[in-house]
Amino acid sequence: MVNFDDLPIAKPASAALAYGFLAGRTQDSFPDKADEVFVAALAGGKMYVAYGEIEPAVQVPACTAIRTDYNKKADAAAERLERKQITRQAYDKLGDLRQQGEDAFKRCFTERAPQQPAFAAATRQAQALLEVAIGK
Repeated sequence: MVNFDDLPIAKPASAALAYGFLAGRTQDSFPDKADEVFVAALAGGKMYVAYGEIEPAVQVPACTAIRTDYNKKADAAAERLERKQITRQAYDKLGDLRQQGEDAFKRCFTERAPQQPAFAAATRQAQALLEVAIGK
């Protein structure tokens, strides 16, 4: 489970605290889109946690393109190393290009996702899920 970004959900009057976030499931690389929400609240001395799929998923194609570019650079560098067109030292100086791409994707997503219409829809869906979970 990957936390993409916090959601600006409103704390219900009966809750001492509430939190929501966009999520996506993965077994290896960071997903391209958030297709689930998780919410939690402390209300009436009880902790409530709920999650659900969202429609539409929140995605930012420009961020995916950034990661794709880094992956292409990583593939090209690995190929150049394999063909002995660059030294291991030169290759190592590039750093972990795939990780750099993941990090750039995450920064981009956090900055740009809130402007996506799907982000507002996800926030509404998370809010409704939270209200159902605590019975309000």
